[in-house]
Amino acid sequence: MQKKKHVKFVCLTLGFILLFSGCAGNSGDSVLIEEQEQGVAMGRYVERELALPGDIRTVRAFHKNQDGTLAVLASDAFDAFTASDQWKMYQSTDMGESWADKTPAGASQLNGLAVLAADFDSKDDLYMVCYDEEQEQDAQTEIIQIKNNGDVSSVLIPEPMITGLRVAESGDFFICTLDGFIEQYSADGAYKRSYTPVTSPDMQIHSFVTWGDTLAVFQGSRLICYDTQTGEQTDAVEVPDSVTEDMIFLPLNTLQYSPENNSYYFCKASGIYRFTVGGGLMEQPVNGNMSAFSMPSMSCEGLLAVDDFYLAYYKDNDRCALLKYVWDNNAPTVPDKELSIYSLYDHKTIRQANSLFQRSHPDTYITYEVGFEEDSAITLNDAIRNLNTRILAGQGPDLIVMDDLPIQSFMDKGILRDLSDLVGDHLMEPMAHTYQLEDGSVYAIPARFGIPVLLAEKDAIASIHDFSDMVNWGLQKKAEYPDPSVRCTTITQSEALLRELFPLCASTWFAPDGSIDKDKLSEFLEGIDKIAKTGEQKEYNPVSTPFPVTGSWWVQGRVLLQLGTLLNPDDIKGQYWAIDERKDGGLVPTPMQGQNVYIPQTILSVANTAENPQLGMDYISFVLSETVQNYNLADGFPVNFAALQYMTSLSFWEGRPPTMENKADGTSVITPWPSEATLTEFRALVSSLDTPAYTGGAAVRGIVLEQANAYFAGSMELRQTVDEIAKKLELYLKE
Repeated sequence: MQKKKHVKFVCLTLGFILLFSGCAGNSGDSVLIEEQEQGVAMGRYVERELALPGDIRTVRAFHKNQDGTLAVLASDAFDAFTASDQWKMYQSTDMGESWADKTPAGASQLNGLAVLAADFDSKDDLYMVCYDEEQEQDAQTEIIQIKNNGDVSSVLIPEPMITGLRVAESGDFFICTLDGFIEQYSADGAYKRSYTPVTSPDMQIHSFVTWGDTLAVFQGSRLICYDTQTGEQTDAVEVPDSVTEDMIFLPLNTLQYSPENNSYYFCKASGIYRFTVGGGLMEQPVNGNMSAFSMPSMSCEGLLAVDDFYLAYYKDNDRCALLKYVWDNNAPTVPDKELSIYSLYDHKTIRQANSLFQRSHPDTYITYEVGFEEDSAITLNDAIRNLNTRILAGQGPDLIVMDDLPIQSFMDKGILRDLSDLVGDHLMEPMAHTYQLEDGSVYAIPARFGIPVLLAEKDAIASIHDFSDMVNWGLQKKAEYPDPSVRCTTITQSEALLRELFPLCASTWFAPDGSIDKDKLSEFLEGIDKIAKTGEQKEYNPVSTPFPVTGSWWVQGRVLLQLGTLLNPDDIKGQYWAIDERKDGGLVPTPMQGQNVYIPQTILSVANTAENPQLGMDYISFVLSETVQNYNLADGFPVNFAALQYMTSLSFWEGRPPTMENKADGTSVITPWPSEATLTEFRALVSSLDTPAYTGGAAVRGIVLEQANAYFAGSMELRQTVDEIAKKLELYLKE
């Protein structure tokens, strides 16, 4: 019997097809995808990373020359506002596979300058907006032109700050100003007209491009087209909210026009999008969830659509590289293996690992479900109950990120798989064994950890050994400073302070038999209340009340005891700078009950019901490798020992520009990166961490907060509050 072959007509998109209003018609970029008898659709764009030459950290312009070669203007500068003595022009004759230095002689004039924006014209001449931080800036900006033959010329534009530049086929300049206008100037610098005023936040200019006599501006939720000869608007296309969300901080050159197929392209974290001029369908040829676009470490800097593939250049972990996407008929539209991952909250490390894992495992498709978001219609407890119901029904995820979930209950009920084979000398102690049982089994492994610290004067460091000491010292010291602007601790809002200290103290409330130590709980709540009453009380807002970790508040005398959780190497600098600035102080793990506490984060586990448990184990092993752990995502220090050594070494900061801190007198000062002595001291602090924070789940914290807030508000007595919390906790823990 002859096998049947089913043929299905679909548009070339991995994600979805969106109907535009305004311009109607067919996109013209559809293909026939053959579906075999098994029902597997074939064909998709496959990603490959191409290395750029040298030590490139910044790309300012990317262009396809008339002869088909690619050209980039790049440097080792950390960002657009950093000057460089090594501006280079590289060209590739094989579409990014290899590069040659073709820097024209005239480029030497760029040395020592920061290039804020750049563009190539249709004749392959290069134009740059340059900034000299050594010279006093006036109301004009110089645009430097370097021609193919190396000749250099310049023109002055009467605008003090230019954030974007496009050069039209006519030779006119189109610039984006700091206050949100796009202005048109002739080749000799004469002003012609202005476009697109930003009259409200939702009118933000995302990107703009010129072609022929058209200026196309991606502004707010619309793509607006103008006739550059008359300045009149010729078209406006509404872009769906699902496409425009999270687009405020896109670089201005992420919108491109391709004359080969008369189409616009733009890129963002969710992928690459395309629609044809005069067409009505918007396509997503590259799905960000199946590419590096969704990596938190990535910042998309630009896009070039070339014939039948796409090149996107991006900054990734302080370097630049190229992503090349080429259509592959033999690649399944959706890979045949699937790994489902669940977490209550969105985790940067998970998103980073998802993209990298799928790149190295092209046969695997990862679905990542976030159970709870701040603006969600369901409560945190509802999200946890929904997960439990699915697990009991055998419909749970393969891999569970256990942060704020009742991990002990999951282990006791046999929901999780033993991961002890993944624990080795390459991981930090005691972090890797946080959830190890007496029989040696390990049911969860944190990929990251936070370090709660206390920054204070030497007398405080010597006097404070536990929570009670901290409260007493802080209150006594605060009595010496009646000024309300001087805080006892970094944050005095009662709920915010409870949330910060809860994981450090909660484990002391629980006796081995499951009962609650009411004296310890009472001491904790009363201490929080006393500290809170020394400062102004406002409604808790997790966005407006973060714990600063720079050290500047303490240096300024605005806070007596600076509490906070260090989550990445950048946090280190501000702490030790503050100690050097005041000449009296120290940084220690937040002293709670004589223990040096760390906070396990991005806690990984594999469900016993996973369809492919080995795939889940492989994924966790990958997350714990240097490939993922070397990324600084500001969501915790790496558990991988080698990655931690790298992040606490001088090489991690090499080439980074200095940052500013605020001194006690209100002035700002450029602060250096940590010295080797400072890093050695910090590594000793990390080595002293010996006790995991309480990770009993959000439900326990919710019970405490519900009753404690009534006590803080004065509507419930302390003893009654403690009794209610103890009763509810004991009931919950017995379930």
